[in-house]
Amino acid sequence: MKVMIIGNIASGKTTLSKIIEERYHIKRYSMDEIVYNEFNQKRSEEEQKNIINQIIQKEKDWIIEGMPRKNKDIIAFSSSTIIYLNYPKKLLKKRLRKRCIKQKLGIIKEPYQITKELYQKLLKDLEYYPEEEMKSWMLKNTRKGIIIKNAKEYKNLLKAIEKGTDL
Repeated sequence: MKVMIIGNIASGKTTLSKIIEERYHIKRYSMDEIVYNEFNQKRSEEEQKNIINQIIQKEKDWIIEGMPRKNKDIIAFSSSTIIYLNYPKKLLKKRLRKRCIKQKLGIIKEPYQITKELYQKLLKDLEYYPEEEMKSWMLKNTRKGIIIKNAKEYKNLLKAIEKGTDL
């Protein structure tokens, strides 16, 4: 199984990828790990492509999750399933705010500190997410694409995962 999970900020990509990883025992990769090195410096497009190609060639099964990037077509081509978490921006803003509060209270740990500046940047990124472009891109990948737009569809997907249904 080769699964690509994409969506806007706070759409639940990492949470879903962890559920699939645990259920099917598949290695999970984050686009942030592919795009940025351990010093949080952005890798070149060529370096990113090399990492993606290594994952695709090395691993029998994999999950790659994250914000859609320039290399999304390479991943999509090799994917057996593409899951697009497409929730309303109002809900995503609420989730992002909740995430920040939980981090400040020490309830959750993020791999990065959400400062006031970062929070403002994330809100801006959330607002300017290329939703129409993504919908159009998903139309090209309909044979292997799943679009989740609400809690009911998400719950149905989780039920299918629990049953061990092929994605």
